[in-house]
Amino acid sequence: MNNWTPKSILLLRHYNRAALLADAIAGVTVGLVSVFRIHGPFLFGASDKIKTVLDNADALAPIVIMRLRNMTAIDATGLRALEDLADVLHRTRRTLILCGAPKQPATLMRLAEFHEHVGAENICPNIEAALRRAAAVHALAA
Repeated sequence: MNNWTPKSILLLRHYNRAALLADAIAGVTVGLVSVFRIHGPFLFGASDKIKTVLDNADALAPIVIMRLRNMTAIDATGLRALEDLADVLHRTRRTLILCGAPKQPATLMRLAEFHEHVGAENICPNIEAALRRAAAVHALAA
């Protein structure tokens, strides 16, 4: 029996207001967006927490938003974990959108050309822009 829920993740917390925000800001239908947030440094060791999401990708909505505004730092291991997440979501026909990365994570992601991996249009400055992007992705898929 699999008891996984997005709330069971310590580092990655499912943002339960996602559906309400999506409806209010971008017109996305409830259930089409899963929003997670990363708090604190996303470094070696901590990035293993994303494995729970990877192992349960089929339970996620078609569009996954990762809020990074509270991620204080990222290293190559954390970046690799996000790349792996993007790959798994892509293989399961889901879209990953990242938003709100502070200076250090945003700089490392830019230097690593992370936009080439997820698409520049899927890296947004804030949750509102990410939800607008989710609405656009949904419209393209419809």
